[in-house]
Amino acid sequence: MIAFYDVLIKEKGFTKEGLFDELNISYTSYTRAKEKDTTSSRIIIDKLNKYFNINELDYSKQDEYEETLNNVLYRFYYHGENILEFEPLILKYIDDNNYLKPLFLLLLLLIKSAVLKSPQRIFEDNEELYHELTRYKNTYFVSPFLEIYTILDICYSKNEYKEFDKEVVFKDNMKGLIYNAYCTNAYLAGKYDLCLYYARECKDQLIKDCNYNRLSIVNLTYFACLNKLGEYSKCLTECRNQLLYLTQTKTEKFLIRSTEIHYYTACIGLYEYEEVINNIITKTEITTSDYIFLLVAGSHNKKDYIKYIERFKSEESRYTEHQRDDIYTIIGYLSKKQRSIYKERLAKVNINIGLMDILLKDY
Repeated sequence: MIAFYDVLIKEKGFTKEGLFDELNISYTSYTRAKEKDTTSSRIIIDKLNKYFNINELDYSKQDEYEETLNNVLYRFYYHGENILEFEPLILKYIDDNNYLKPLFLLLLLLIKSAVLKSPQRIFEDNEELYHELTRYKNTYFVSPFLEIYTILDICYSKNEYKEFDKEVVFKDNMKGLIYNAYCTNAYLAGKYDLCLYYARECKDQLIKDCNYNRLSIVNLTYFACLNKLGEYSKCLTECRNQLLYLTQTKTEKFLIRSTEIHYYTACIGLYEYEEVINNIITKTEITTSDYIFLLVAGSHNKKDYIKYIERFKSEESRYTEHQRDDIYTIIGYLSKKQRSIYKERLAKVNINIGLMDILLKDY
């Protein structure tokens, strides 16, 4: 409670002495209230509640709060389905407007950050909420919320590299998530060797916890780094294993398609063009990403390449203008004409870092 009010007092620009004189609060009693829950500290809290228009905590909700907190944390850790279903409940708790509000804001950011989107898009969607929580980072959060804040703080640093914080002692059951966050950060900062290290540490912890859902997500970053560093054979083998697991367990399409992207990239890095073509042409629904791989792999056979271009042109109305632009940029780049123009456009095409490297080096 006191940590919460320290933030509010500082933000309002009050001096504690002036505010405490106005509210008839002893500074010594306020300091003692940080350490002990006494009748005196309750009186102080009651005065501050009224002054800042904060509601008293309804202790009849304690079990409900705790159950929701546990459910959200477990759902997040094991990457369970539909974590966003907790959002209305968390918003209701935020509206309770008591001193636990920052904790529920933290959970709101957590569930909003657990969706399958690019890290950049997640940051853009939730930047305001993240900055609101930075107000409480130094004194308010305790474990496991301290670890959760640290995880989100790392993730929301975007491509700014964050050194591993050796000063904070993380609980063992939170280390999988901590390493996951550092892995993502290293990837966005372009430190791919370090990203692989964090990914392996994370994977070891997740396997120990039988957390296979989250392991599949972490593997996407791991696969991207393997391809970026030219470890195509290793990536091919591990992607193939993950695809087999995902398809047999009927996992959501996004995860399967994301794994396929790294699988196809590894195939192209190993000149296994037929593997890519055979996997894509049998699909009932071909995405623009599929078409990019089909065109790159097919460009080694002129007759087939022309056929794939014609097939795309016959279906291009199904895709957005931006998606069509991506495909035509790839076609233009592979033509080797006006190379400087298409090379510049290629940097804006939505393709993974491994394929981008292959195109720039070998095509």
